Amino acid sequence: MKRTYIFGGIGIILLILVLMLNYQNKMALKEYKYTYNTMGNVVTVTLYTSSQKKADAVFDDVKNTYNYFSQLGDKDNHYDGMTNLYDIKNNNSSDEYIAINNDLVNMLNIGLEWTTKSNCMISVINMCSNPNVSITKNNTILNNHLDINLDHILMGYASEKVTSMIKADGLTSYSLSYGANYILGNYYTFGKYSIGLKNDDNTDVFKTLHIDSNSVSTYKSSAEGIKSVTVISADATYSYMVGYVLSNKTIDEGKALLKGINVDAIWYTTDDQIITTDGVADYE
Repeated sequence: MKRTYIFGGIGIILLILVLMLNYQNKMALKEYKYTYNTMGNVVTVTLYTSSQKKADAVFDDVKNTYNYFSQLGDKDNHYDGMTNLYDIKNNNSSDEYIAINNDLVNMLNIGLEWTTKSNCMISVINMCSNPNVSITKNNTILNNHLDINLDHILMGYASEKVTSMIKADGLTSYSLSYGANYILGNYYTFGKYSIGLKNDDNTDVFKTLHIDSNSVSTYKSSAEGIKSVTVISADATYSYMVGYVLSNKTIDEGKALLKGINVDAIWYTTDDQIITTDGVADYE
């Protein structure tokens, strides 16, 4: 009994020391904020670290990552060392398939899947008359000079890759924003980020979300009776893309589309009603 008591005491002391160290590390973090223009968006990057040198180095990686995806998705220019959207359409190769990198394959596969799911609201290629078309094989693409559209995928996918890079660089507290899109890491002290949702014609916040380690995208809605739709996802690719799709769907259509995927949504109607999927309760 005595030995158990001693070990228990040691365990409590170690736990207290760990909590104290975690508290000291959190309180030592400083905020470093940067802005960067890319792909038609002004991105605000906020990093929390104790070192200016570390923050600057991570932001250089952020810029390099966004620059890579900007070139990959460029439809007007060729860049040495990669096959991008311009090369897919304008290449002179006689090969049946040409090699593309894994990021392009991933975006194309996501886009093709959601072309079908969205009834061609997302349309990466002109395939609506033949939804079962296959254009990729391993890390190659069918060489029939496709005009590929990644407009509703590229920025979200690139931003998700940026956050993966930030975490790989050793930072867990960060935020990114572009337009009405937010990507949040761990809160820089304790708790969660608070995000107030409001509409352009009303300065009042109609709902506050408490979020960390998630992405949030808000779109004006073109559907009758809906002012806006907000999407929450662990992956910025999906909050960015699915938010656009839902902004053109009725609430019932949107709920049906979200079945089976880990995405939540909040609709704000023209008669000031708030309608949510069940998972939104986790962020209230």
